Amino acid sequence: EKEDTQMTNSKNFFCGSNRVDASQNCVPCPTGVISECVNPFHGCIEGVVECTLFGGSEGQQGEVENGVSLNYASKLASNLRVTIQMQKNFEHGADCSLGDWGLCHTQTLMLDYTGEGDYLDDQFKIYFSSIHRVLQVNNPGFVHEHVVGDLTYIKPTDFFQGFQSNTRIVLPLVLEYWSVQETDNMPRWFVVDDRDQSTAIIGNTNTENMHNFVLPYTSTLKTASDANVHMTTANRFSLNKKMVEEVDASHRIIPTPYQTAVTNNAQTFDIFGVSITNGQLLGDLRSGAGGIMSKFDLNGNGDHEILFSLSSLPPAVAGPESYTMQITTSGTTITGTDAPGLFHGFMSFIGLLDVTNSDRMTLKEMTVYDKPRFGYRGHQVDVARNFRSKDAIMKTIDAMALWKLNVLHLALTNDEGWRLEIPGLEELTSVGSKRCFDPNENTCLLTQLGSGPDAEEEQYYTREDYIEILKYAGERNVKILPEFNMPAHARAAVISMEARAKKGDDSYRLTDPEDETFMLTIQFYDRTSIINPCLDSSVRFVEKLVREVKQMHDEAGIPLDSYHFGGDEAKNILLGAGYASYSDELKQQPFSKSPSCQAKLDADSSFDIENIANYWAITVNKILAENEIKEMVAWEDGLRGTTKEQYETESVAVDFWETLYWGGINGLADMSDDGLDIIMANPDYLYFDFPYEVDPTERGYYWAARFNSVHKVFTFAPENLAQNAETSLDRDGNEMSVTTPSIPKPTIRGMQGQTWSETIRTDAQYYEMAFPRVLAVAERAWHRASWELDWTPGKVFNATTGLVPKDELASDYNGFVSALGCREAFKLEKLGITYRVPPPGASIDSSGILTANSEMPCTDIMFSIDEGDTWIKYSNPVGVGLGKVVFMRSTSSNGVLKSRVVIIDEECNDCGEKEDTQMTNSKNFFCGSNRVDASQNCVPCPTGVISECVNPFHGCIEGVVECTLFGGSEGQQGEVENGVSLNYASKLASNLRVTIQMQKNFEHGADCSLGDWGLCHTQTLMLDYTGEGDYLDDQFKIYFSSIHRVLQVNNPGFVHEHVVGDLTYIKPTDFFQGFQSNTRIVLPLVLEYWSVQETDNMPRWFVVDDRDQSTAIIGNTNTENMHNFVLPYTSTLKTASDANVHMTTANRFSLNKKMVEEVDASHRIIPTPYQTAVTNNAQTFDIFGVSITNGQLLGDLRSGAGGIMSKFDLNGNGDHEILFSLSSLPPAVAGPESYTMQITTSGTTITGTDAPGLFHGFMSFIGLLDVTNSDRMTLKEMTVYDKPRFGYRGHQVDVARNFRSKDAIMKTIDAMALWKLNVLHLALTNDEGWRLEIPGLEELTSVGSKRCFDPNENTCLLTQLGSGPDAEEEQYYTREDYIEILKYAGERNVKILPEFNMPAHARAAVISMEARAKKGDDSYRLTDPEDETFMLTIQFYDRTSIINPCLDSSVRFVEKLVREVKQMHDEAGIPLDSYHFGGDEAKNILLGAGYASYSDELKQQPFSKSPSCQAKLDADSSFDIENIANYWAITVNKILAENEIKEMVAWEDGLRGTTKEQYETESVAVDFWETLYWGGINGLADMSDDGLDIIMANPDYLYFDFPYEVDPTERGYYWAARFNSVHKVFTFAPENLAQNAETSLDRDGNEMSVTTPSIPKPTIRGMQGQTWSETIRTDAQYYEMAFPRVLAVAERAWHRASWELDWTPGKVFNATTGLVPKDELASDYNGFVSALGCREAFKLEKLGITYRVPPPGASIDSSGILTANSEMPCTDIMFSIDEGDTWIKYSNPVGVGLGKVVFMRSTSSNGVLKSRVVIIDEECNDCGEKEDTQM
Repeated sequence: EKEDTQMTNSKNFFCGSNRVDASQNCVPCPTGVISECVNPFHGCIEGVVECTLFGGSEGQQGEVENGVSLNYASKLASNLRVTIQMQKNFEHGADCSLGDWGLCHTQTLMLDYTGEGDYLDDQFKIYFSSIHRVLQVNNPGFVHEHVVGDLTYIKPTDFFQGFQSNTRIVLPLVLEYWSVQETDNMPRWFVVDDRDQSTAIIGNTNTENMHNFVLPYTSTLKTASDANVHMTTANRFSLNKKMVEEVDASHRIIPTPYQTAVTNNAQTFDIFGVSITNGQLLGDLRSGAGGIMSKFDLNGNGDHEILFSLSSLPPAVAGPESYTMQITTSGTTITGTDAPGLFHGFMSFIGLLDVTNSDRMTLKEMTVYDKPRFGYRGHQVDVARNFRSKDAIMKTIDAMALWKLNVLHLALTNDEGWRLEIPGLEELTSVGSKRCFDPNENTCLLTQLGSGPDAEEEQYYTREDYIEILKYAGERNVKILPEFNMPAHARAAVISMEARAKKGDDSYRLTDPEDETFMLTIQFYDRTSIINPCLDSSVRFVEKLVREVKQMHDEAGIPLDSYHFGGDEAKNILLGAGYASYSDELKQQPFSKSPSCQAKLDADSSFDIENIANYWAITVNKILAENEIKEMVAWEDGLRGTTKEQYETESVAVDFWETLYWGGINGLADMSDDGLDIIMANPDYLYFDFPYEVDPTERGYYWAARFNSVHKVFTFAPENLAQNAETSLDRDGNEMSVTTPSIPKPTIRGMQGQTWSETIRTDAQYYEMAFPRVLAVAERAWHRASWELDWTPGKVFNATTGLVPKDELASDYNGFVSALGCREAFKLEKLGITYRVPPPGASIDSSGILTANSEMPCTDIMFSIDEGDTWIKYSNPVGVGLGKVVFMRSTSSNGVLKSRVVIIDEECNDCGEKEDTQMTNSKNFFCGSNRVDASQNCVPCPTGVISECVNPFHGCIEGVVECTLFGGSEGQQGEVENGVSLNYASKLASNLRVTIQMQKNFEHGADCSLGDWGLCHTQTLMLDYTGEGDYLDDQFKIYFSSIHRVLQVNNPGFVHEHVVGDLTYIKPTDFFQGFQSNTRIVLPLVLEYWSVQETDNMPRWFVVDDRDQSTAIIGNTNTENMHNFVLPYTSTLKTASDANVHMTTANRFSLNKKMVEEVDASHRIIPTPYQTAVTNNAQTFDIFGVSITNGQLLGDLRSGAGGIMSKFDLNGNGDHEILFSLSSLPPAVAGPESYTMQITTSGTTITGTDAPGLFHGFMSFIGLLDVTNSDRMTLKEMTVYDKPRFGYRGHQVDVARNFRSKDAIMKTIDAMALWKLNVLHLALTNDEGWRLEIPGLEELTSVGSKRCFDPNENTCLLTQLGSGPDAEEEQYYTREDYIEILKYAGERNVKILPEFNMPAHARAAVISMEARAKKGDDSYRLTDPEDETFMLTIQFYDRTSIINPCLDSSVRFVEKLVREVKQMHDEAGIPLDSYHFGGDEAKNILLGAGYASYSDELKQQPFSKSPSCQAKLDADSSFDIENIANYWAITVNKILAENEIKEMVAWEDGLRGTTKEQYETESVAVDFWETLYWGGINGLADMSDDGLDIIMANPDYLYFDFPYEVDPTERGYYWAARFNSVHKVFTFAPENLAQNAETSLDRDGNEMSVTTPSIPKPTIRGMQGQTWSETIRTDAQYYEMAFPRVLAVAERAWHRASWELDWTPGKVFNATTGLVPKDELASDYNGFVSALGCREAFKLEKLGITYRVPPPGASIDSSGILTANSEMPCTDIMFSIDEGDTWIKYSNPVGVGLGKVVFMRSTSSNGVLKSRVVIIDEECNDCGEKEDTQM
């Protein structure tokens, strides 16, 4: 097989093991004969990419780096470093005439070329983002060009003389305006080569640490008159001393209530949790309140009662959202006017709690009377410029709820991105949600804001995400206000719709293609930034948008009452007075040259092209009114000049964002006169994308204010704007004087903080910029302070008026900031919000005494006098001595969060600040622009004098990591690669390649005595060392994952050692002679069992060096393409008697021909109904959508049904009515989940016994639809009678071995719902991972959810399953994730069955609790530390894989676990009825008969040497140590029963030997996983006798981690079956197990004979497919392994087929009995697979599930005629006769000629999904297959 991308090269012959390898080795074999290759492991490969393909002129052709040819762009970028040095904002003498108001600043751009040879090519551009327009590049060798937005490039001119080796080119720049923040500079500069348009990022700019390429700024002044004071450490100290005093804030609530009464005799008392009475009065807010409780680990079964009551309140606090709260020692009563009032009261109660210890908290008796100041209390998040994760939005909502903010304004669109999926307008997200370098913008928006050239993933909220956010917010009294900015700031929409227009659909086009208007917007975009208001298609776009968004709100049950239109900055900035020097030709009104707008002007004299924002606002408002949306909100300049009377919605509101010092108070007066509701959003107080203080290292813009501190936000007076002139300065640090206009006080509806995201690229940066400022907004929006003065017309305020009572303000602020720092900050941490910790202030006096303070009380201050090597906690003034530079930082009280590091000494109380990461190295002096730069240049300046540095741009940097720090012996010390020093491990790993060659499974002569039953196979491991010099060190190990135990390494230079699980290493012996340069070491291996799948080999081999324990992955194994390091397998046979047939292309052709025939399946529903009636005169008709009547009968399933409709773009306002009805049904289909469906031309009636029945009926209706065109679909009249075969229809997903994303789980749930599966069994824990957050047992996820190389396992589990050495991110479902999954599944009739496997397969839990025990808490310890039992589990773990059942702490652990999981289910409103205990494989495998050769000393029963278990044996004679799984099952079951959980489920071997009577839960069920050919039918009989419910989970039919067919390139294990095809799953007869012996073979490909036991038919409760994940590392791999097999399980679980025979005791089945009606089976399967391939497969694609497309079968006859087929009808078959250069669609037999090798593949009908490529020719009809990339 061959990958598409490999097919375009010439047919040169080169030696190698594959093409990639050959292209790197570049050893020619010109005549194509293998003997020309010296290396015995190489073949002569045709069609290789020569290593001279890429490069440059003048000797650069064919250069390689790390053995890999560089493309043009990376050849330059990899040797380039960017350094930016800010020069001057004023007094620089530059020509600023092109700048706004003649403003500009100067910078120096330095390009360092580090390549060894000169680079003389000039066919490149260097692109970068610049928020300031570049006006001049003053170097004749370069010119600049503005592209769009902030994207600019420089390129060489004819004067460019190339980059000389190791030299610098200096480019003086002139840029518009000024620059005083280092974050003005954007990261990710990149090279684009003009020859191939290749791109490559310049490495040192690929960072979020600006100091990697920006030299520290030395000035904070924008202009000569700038009066802002640099907030140095000493200045900060003075300000804090003046402004902040810690006070007792124990009963200060944030936000401050209207009134709080605390009597003199009020008691202080402790509580140990709360209990809620009348919680139902909270209504929908109850779930949110519980969720917030859980964030703080508040015990809901505690001693302090909270009684909720609804009642009228005293007049002073009467009104919506109001409450009173009385706290006494006997309990708390919260009385509210409404549910939101009760909710706020409860948040106030939580607000009083110090949750640092939620087990015991102190309260004081008090009475609170409270009401909100404003009805609108908002927080805006710009997710368009840079995206915010859904998790960040959820955390923000939690914080808003806690501090009583109630509107989350989501800015979902802007020029730089569109962030919400809109069905039917896919390009908005497929193009508009990602940025990359695509000059034509067909696939993405052009990169902006430092996002770099590489296509981002699509970053947006899916429809489901948004609905989820709506619900989550609604449960917390937060309304989502969605903003779709237009007409300006709309470039993402415009470009997306242009991409759509290029594909032929201009019905939603937003720009006039004939428009030639010149424009430059405020952020330097052209006319494509503004929607053309004159186009009908623009109106159509908004109508579509509004409908779709409204439908999402409706589905969420959260009406779309308010819609934010945006509306700001729709102008050409060159029309401004500041651009007087520009040509009048450029000063054009928007759309003044648009033919569409000219036509509109001619037709409508009232149309004003100079006020398009107003026109568009009125247009959009009309659309909103037509859609019954009550309110439109906009940025105030979008509505300026209009009045309320011009709009049709009930309300029109503006976000008021004028600045006070630019006369904003007059604009406020105007808005008030216009009758518009006013929401204060003043940028000079409420913009959180501005810095916290005046310091160049702070993040943010500063156009309206130089800083917005917490104090400044707190002091903002929203209802008396002029007052702020007395308490703050203007943006230049000067005093203001503001006069209150002579009008009545404007009515202010509310206020909100804004977090724009131009400089905020990560969630962590967002948290730091927004919090804690959000709390100050909450304070002002909820509470009017006593120091806020009334609006008095004519009143003047300035710094000297003295009208504001400053003492009251100071007292109020100190109470607020003390509560914030001493109590609320920790709540932010518990919410997962990494807020900004302010750096400390400090002063050192002439005696060397250090005094420090913080603007946030209770923040810890740390100092260091050894440049950060050690840190000391500051508590009081302390002597640090003279001559010391003191490093300082603040930390949160628990030390988790840290401020940046600042510095101070006695001579330099204002010496500025340095970044933390720069402070920890030794004191060597080296030249450079910063420490990283200096550590790479390695030019010493030993006396610390700058003059020792030749480079004029370098300083003498102290404390640099020397480049000789790392290295190896024998001349390797100090070696570098790419200018970066290598650690020990990477020095070896970077020059090592691994190759694995499978040898033999049998007849190999190896000693197999240590293998189970004497089974073993042989492999050859080849280690190629590619380094230039020899590597003679022997202090290393090479670690790898091996699912087969390594028994022998037959090379005297190496030995092997098993570590744990599948982790093994090899290490050198005394016979090791080093790695010789460019040679190979061969290690013959012997491993247990056999290997027939290439995926048996795990990726990410890594080196560990014994000296520093450094690790490094061996590069060619860091892949999901096994052929990067595994040579293709040549045999499929495990043993000499293996009868399995390799599924070659020809064999597949024969099988498909025999088994598959496409039939008309237009009315075949999957799964098949009980009965379908289609009359002879039934009409076929088209529908154009559906309309639902009585949808409320679906209950909670209504939302899920709507969600699934939306996946297929089904119009819910269509012509075909679906009427739901609840009623009794005919006896044949009576029962739970049953339904009938009558489809006629006039509509469809679905009648069900219950809501699930209606839901299934609707899924059947959808099942009949071909959704490839959801605008017009064909139906046939019919009547369906249907009921489920089994009540349990399951799908298991192992998320423990390898994690599955929440998105993958959601998509799986959608598929299950559609095809009527109803139990999602989530295997959440196993040896390799714990995947669910359990409050109070944090180590389960902080340790147990990640794998890395930590030999002590204190921070993670040891790596397994090819996960490599680097610590994974914690991969688990948060508590909120799990609750969300529960709700999502519940809305789709899917129950979540959580599995916590134990006592075995529990290593993740055991190790996590050991990590906890090491910290001093062994109360949940799961292993006996004195136990010395030897064990080897089925997957090669030791005793730490099994929970010790004899420990009280083990019982305590399960009790805690069950309680916490049950509480999650309760909060979700989904009871925990069933709990999966696991229970399998709790044994020492060496006790098995196959290990007879092993010492008896190793054959120990689990825990036989555990003192705890010995004590239990002595005390309890009934305790049986040989049956610990049974004992533990009964123990766990008792805990479940005590928690009122009705059912326990387990893997059947965990309960084998017990009976139902031994358990206390109502039901006990087993997943039956014995194989038929190993006598499983007898085990089934035993289970039936024991009274246990049986769920069929047979691995030989229902394990989806097994291959689809017999081919070595297929993924999966195969211990129970060599393959499980879709056909095999479909033919499985779950209620007559013996029958399967007639229709299938055993795992060795042999026939079976099975006799039905002489017992009554066992009662089968259900069946499920299993997707274990040992070899499934990605979501895409999971989708391919599970689907479409899941649909075959759905078919069998829902419907019993006519060809399934009854259980008949004594009946024999084998291949020759002929009892199964094969014709019926074949007909049934053809209907199923035709419906699957021709209709349902596309539904999988629409669900986002990339299912497996089967490769085709084919045959070529002796005449050269190619005939092909597929096992899935309607799959397209493609063939290529030029090795994949071009592909031709196969439709009928076709002549391909003789002597041709034909490449073949299948694709989904739309061409999106592809099978692997297979090959065939006329001589080799069974020549097998090769992987795509190997050809």
